Amino acid sequence: MRLLTTALVVSLVTVTGAQVDPAPAFEVVSVRLNQSNPPMQVLPMLQQGGRVFAINLPLREFIRVAYGLQDNQLVLDSKMADMRFDLEARAGVSANSKQAVMMLRRTLADRFGLKTHAETRELPVYSLVRADNSRLGAAMKPSGPECAPLTFPSSAPGGPPAPPPPPPPPPALAGTPLVAGGLAARCPTVFFPGGLSARSMDMAAFAFALERIVRRPVVDKTGLSGVFDIDMRFTPDSLDDPFLPRTGGGPNAGPAGPVSADPSLPSLFTALRDQLGLRLEGSRASVDVLVVDDVRQPTEN
Repeated sequence: MRLLTTALVVSLVTVTGAQVDPAPAFEVVSVRLNQSNPPMQVLPMLQQGGRVFAINLPLREFIRVAYGLQDNQLVLDSKMADMRFDLEARAGVSANSKQAVMMLRRTLADRFGLKTHAETRELPVYSLVRADNSRLGAAMKPSGPECAPLTFPSSAPGGPPAPPPPPPPPPALAGTPLVAGGLAARCPTVFFPGGLSARSMDMAAFAFALERIVRRPVVDKTGLSGVFDIDMRFTPDSLDDPFLPRTGGGPNAGPAGPVSADPSLPSLFTALRDQLGLRLEGSRASVDVLVVDDVRQPTEN
């Protein structure tokens, strides 16, 4: 089981294919291939003092953060798509998150030779709506003033015990998630195969979280305001596990292997309805995508 512990970010911006402006750039930056396969991935974060770092992150995730993309808005047909890298950089003491995002774009261009162009494609999308306007599901509750503890899955009935969750990230990993646009959640969120545990999350952020699982844009049409604590469990069925390597790089690329799931749990769509009081409605729409024309192994530090 691979866990991703980070503050989830919401990024709803128009895709641009324009190449990176020569400025701004990190004062110092190190990018290294991660071959240790640790159990945790950390999305790019900005700390006080201007430190920017990411741990064990696939190249496609760096590009998504840098350009504010949802998964099927990135067309990356490269064997490098799921190669994992660590980043350590200095953005300057006065740099904010959006400035650091632009510096990350510059790093992708300078160190990975990233070249892109924009297209508009007709793609599947989902609308997130309420299943019952009179109530919420039992697994979705308004958040309190403090970040409540996250929950982790137990073992499947009759199966081997689930591995213990990783320890929470140390204070050295705390910071502000990089975001090209939109808002960042103030509390951590954990994804795992067949579920998620979210704290202090608004519906726009939850729609973005669902996009990682269903691999298409999800638009919040619930009309719900405020933030919520959400614990959802489901059987992935044929849906992609968000942490399995993927074959190819197109918007509709599938998982590289089978999903291990607890068969006693409901499907994602049933879990949304019964546990959260929500549902997904499918349709198609014109979606801006970013096509990667060229990318290469990063230059040595």
